[in-house]
Amino acid sequence: MPLTTLTLDDKPFDFDIGVDDSNRYINSIDAQDKVAPSYNLIMQTVKPEQKDDLKKVVLIDGKPNGFLCINIAGELNKQFSGAVKVSLGKPSTSQSE
Repeated sequence: MPLTTLTLDDKPFDFDIGVDDSNRYINSIDAQDKVAPSYNLIMQTVKPEQKDDLKKVVLIDGKPNGFLCINIAGELNKQFSGAVKVSLGKPSTSQSE
């Protein structure tokens, strides 16, 4: 799988993320916890030599910046939606006979 590069504060970070990583992330999110799964995804998939630099960006007082971690995880996962356009349509109110 090719690397995915995201730029954070003008610094490129390379992530080795695949559809299995994306699915595990989605399955780990629950109503009570969205930050930890997001932080875990980005830390588990960033290139090992970039982990310390990424921590400097996403941690505040040693704790994950939830909003930022969720945004990064969301950007990483966009690539797995493919070219499928999803839209909401209202049901027809008229009935054909």
